[in-house]
Amino acid sequence: MARLEAYAWPGNIRELQNVIERACVLATDPIIEIGDALRPTPGRPATVSLTAPAGAAPPTPESIIPLEENERLHIRRALQAAAGKIHGKGGAAELLGINASTLRSRMQKLGIPTKS
Repeated sequence: MARLEAYAWPGNIRELQNVIERACVLATDPIIEIGDALRPTPGRPATVSLTAPAGAAPPTPESIIPLEENERLHIRRALQAAAGKIHGKGGAAELLGINASTLRSRMQKLGIPTKS
């Protein structure tokens, strides 16, 4: 409960409602755990991120990395999670929620090699 209370809820009451509904649907036990609401759906981002507590200091300009570098890191993480697989079931494209050809194009643009 403390984690739910600590979250800023930028989506307001609708976001909270969606998280609670998701928890009810995904719960495997009679007692709902926060993990039930935060289970990721393949190809879609997690419903809510509770990594920054309420009242945390805002990021500094030095802590922000360029968007292109952030995208490069994110794609590499997806490829690592998919064991190098780009397309198909469990591939990086599915994990990222994008078409495999779009992923290959972005990889080429960002200089990320593809396994042959």
